[in-house]
Amino acid sequence: MKVTFINMPVRTHARPNNIPLGIYCVGAALQRSCAVSMTYIDLNLHRPDDEEELSSLLQCGMDADLFLLSGLITTLAWQRRITEVIRRQRADVPIVSGGGLATDVGESLVHWTGIDAACVGEGELIIQDIVSDAAAGQLKKVYGPVILRELETGAIEWCDVVGLDTYVLHPVWGRVAANSSYVPFSAERSVNLITSRGCSRSCRFCCRSALGGRSYRGRNPDAVAREVEKLVTWLDLDFVGFVDDNFAATPRRLVELCEVLSSIRQRHNFTWGCHARFDELDDPARLTLMAESGCVYIGFGGESADPDILAAMNKGNDPEQMARVISCCRKVGIHPNVTWIAGWPGETEQQLKRTIRFILEHVPENKRLFVATAYPNTALYTDVLPQILAQFESVEDYVLMLEDATKPVMNYSAIPDKRYYELMQYIQLGKLEELIP
Repeated sequence: MKVTFINMPVRTHARPNNIPLGIYCVGAALQRSCAVSMTYIDLNLHRPDDEEELSSLLQCGMDADLFLLSGLITTLAWQRRITEVIRRQRADVPIVSGGGLATDVGESLVHWTGIDAACVGEGELIIQDIVSDAAAGQLKKVYGPVILRELETGAIEWCDVVGLDTYVLHPVWGRVAANSSYVPFSAERSVNLITSRGCSRSCRFCCRSALGGRSYRGRNPDAVAREVEKLVTWLDLDFVGFVDDNFAATPRRLVELCEVLSSIRQRHNFTWGCHARFDELDDPARLTLMAESGCVYIGFGGESADPDILAAMNKGNDPEQMARVISCCRKVGIHPNVTWIAGWPGETEQQLKRTIRFILEHVPENKRLFVATAYPNTALYTDVLPQILAQFESVEDYVLMLEDATKPVMNYSAIPDKRYYELMQYIQLGKLEELIP
């Protein structure tokens, strides 16, 4: 069987800087279990402008017996377009979508785009059933969810990665990356890696069902070390970005990871960064260990500096603790990058300005806030669904409007609309000082 994986474009205003690890994990698992030939098409590398260019890019995989699409919740329009192009040329060939969008909307995606099936959750184990059913002409509408317990099942074959040279040259984080991050250092050659999946916490704005939801599982530190050393050597990397949702979730494993990374750094000159929670790293000794093993960047989700808003988010942050951890990071030589959310349901202007004051005092590098965005399959979405349906004719129309939470789609806050959108303009420009008298 011939299988074509197609990765959707995301954040097209920025350069492609995160390798779509998901399709390669699923592809590697499939190749280990079935006799298949695979083609990977990464549209995020190209961002086609028109149908002619899109059709041309798809031609190298158009002889497939099965098309597998993958994309975030923001890629509905792309998946619809790509399905239309495939149907015009290969009308009878099955199309299955997986990843964030398919997981978050499930069977609705079949109706919205005309694909044949949606794969919910992690795909490494489900893919075998999908291929078998597709060959028999008996696809179900929805597959999954299935939790992958042994993460090495999806260990990728790096030689399969399309456009690897391009991704290596585009920093994972920093202003050049044009995302929510800032770094005070340069990374000339970097890649993104994942060492764990899932998150045991339950923030109301977050959905991690595509990666196992609240079922946290970590890769063996020795396996991580082998992969890191291979890539640092082969690609001459000076930085590795671990993009796990929660790199420091397990203290013992964090120590083991720091130990193996320290060992590699005795032979190779590179640094690394990760994402973590404040309450997991409120420990100077732990941060010192990370710094000594080469950590120069930790991304934290601060979200708000108002205790009531933090409680409403079910975030579990404490502003005093956040300030303490930020200060400690700076002392040991780790850059703390902190992201924030503006416009939470019920948030007043005074509460928002409390967060702004905190930012200006503790992390003035992070002046651009995300906007509260209710993504399907989150608790926040359930809370505000009546508001959404009052403004949009359907959930489908709403999902088509979703972007990467940098632009306001709706105002859920207690701030009047006119003033809310005035504030958002200042926030999007990073002009926070002008909002504080």
